[in-house]
Amino acid sequence: MADNNNKFMMIIIIALLVIIIAAGTSFTVMKFIIPGSGSGGSNGGDDKKTEKSIGPTYELGNFTVNLANSGGYKFVKASITAEISDKKVIEELDKRKPQIRDIIICILRSQDIQDIENPEGNKLKELIQERINNIIDNGKITSVWFTQFVVQ
Repeated sequence: MADNNNKFMMIIIIALLVIIIAAGTSFTVMKFIIPGSGSGGSNGGDDKKTEKSIGPTYELGNFTVNLANSGGYKFVKASITAEISDKKVIEELDKRKPQIRDIIICILRSQDIQDIENPEGNKLKELIQERINNIIDNGKITSVWFTQFVVQ
């Protein structure tokens, strides 16, 4: 009978260990591996307080231009979208669309292949943002994003 009690106790101990390991594994997967699950995920709890919201956006257009010093053999194809400070800026951007396209084309055409392939791609975005902000009177562009960027 003591032998049966020992076997029964061993089964209970093994079952409890399996349950504890399964619970620990499930908790770890939910908290750290699957985004958005549990309080530690990317969308849980306090993370929403630290996320920066995106303002209104405006599509500046699609651009295909030859790069400088490439002999016409290297070109960049880009789609550019801008975040704007206020929806009121859209009217002015629409009015100045040809001027804005010209600014972007001139900036892209002045770039060498080394400038484009530079991992510091933010410099190009900042230049576009700065040059456009210089010509608009009401509001400003707060960010520039390349939604497509191909160099061939």
